[in-house]
Amino acid sequence: MHLYKLLAYIFYLLDPFSFLVLTEDVGKVILHFPDADDKKCLEIPKMPPMPDRQGFISVSDPDGTLLDALYYHKEMHNLFISNPEGISLERISPDVASGDPDNWESASSSSGYGTPTKVNSQFLGSGSAPAHISVSPEIVSPDGDGIDDILNIQMVLQTPGYSANLFIFNIRGVLIQALTENRLLGTDENISWDGTMDAGDIAPPGHYILLLEMVHPKGYREKYKKNFVIAGKQ
Repeated sequence: MHLYKLLAYIFYLLDPFSFLVLTEDVGKVILHFPDADDKKCLEIPKMPPMPDRQGFISVSDPDGTLLDALYYHKEMHNLFISNPEGISLERISPDVASGDPDNWESASSSSGYGTPTKVNSQFLGSGSAPAHISVSPEIVSPDGDGIDDILNIQMVLQTPGYSANLFIFNIRGVLIQALTENRLLGTDENISWDGTMDAGDIAPPGHYILLLEMVHPKGYREKYKKNFVIAGKQ
């Protein structure tokens, strides 16, 4: 079904490099994604059918000239996703053809499995920054004074589709907090820890180890360890 047939009587000025969500119900979009901008949602009478298993969608101009087209199927989702219901399939790079199945990935867990009106969680541009993982600060003091209370873990990835396990161990190797388990990452992730252990108490002063394990459906595995310190007031 061509969208121009559905939008024949709707005029909307879309700025270059901006985003627009087409939907039959803007309220449902905001309900599921509260951070979405309703001003960037256009309500139309009817959307073309898009079954989860597979489908085809195309966009043409009013003269019938094909602008873009995609044949999709559920196998394009991340292999770690057992049920893709409600999970957006995101285009990774606008510089790669829509029809390339490797240019699509499931939306990340942290995004709520979708980013309507915003940049895709799995977006990679031609000028993307080199991959890096950073942890700061090296000395954390979760005492509520507003200074270095939170441990911040930033991950900028060049390959979408990784799932991550992120654990905190004390110096004796005892697991005190599992921050994430089998979390589908986006290409730009920020995870924070407030010093709370699994039991709910604040971790005592001492040396700790952060362990990040990342696994990709294509068999890539990455492991990252970082030592840090929790300090207490004198």
